Amino acid sequence: MNQNLQIIKAKPENSDIKLAIQKTAFQSEAQLHNNFNIPPLVQSYESIIKDFQHYTFFKAVLNNRIVGAVKTSLIENNIVWIGRLVVHPDFQRQEIGSALMNYIEVIYAEAFKFMLFTTEKSIQNIQFYENHGYNITGSITEPGHDNIALVKMEKPVLNNETV
Repeated sequence: MNQNLQIIKAKPENSDIKLAIQKTAFQSEAQLHNNFNIPPLVQSYESIIKDFQHYTFFKAVLNNRIVGAVKTSLIENNIVWIGRLVVHPDFQRQEIGSALMNYIEVIYAEAFKFMLFTTEKSIQNIQFYENHGYNITGSITEPGHDNIALVKMEKPVLNNETV
């Protein structure tokens, strides 16, 4: 991993950059589903600003440039929900996504479980999360977006040590 990479809490002022990276990073997902109206691509700037009221965002900064981000939320029963992990395509496969995932586990060290969703067709994403100890625990179909099938993935924590 690049020694100049920093993972830090993002601020609402970073929303425009986060949105730009998200829209760039999710192009491949849209192509995979032949659907360019998926939520990450149609999300507005105002919506991301509102998200800061309900979620905690972290950004990956490399040489003073934001190259990735993720949003999280501590939900009931000390479960951490992870959403929209994105890395700019120019910086993918450089362990930035892994750094974000590892950072979340440190920040939420008291968590009982980590949970996320990804699309059923996203084999690379599923493999990425499996490599980080996540298992598929269910599936849902997302209404209103051409019924895209999502898989629920979880990583339990035992005695505050991830398994």
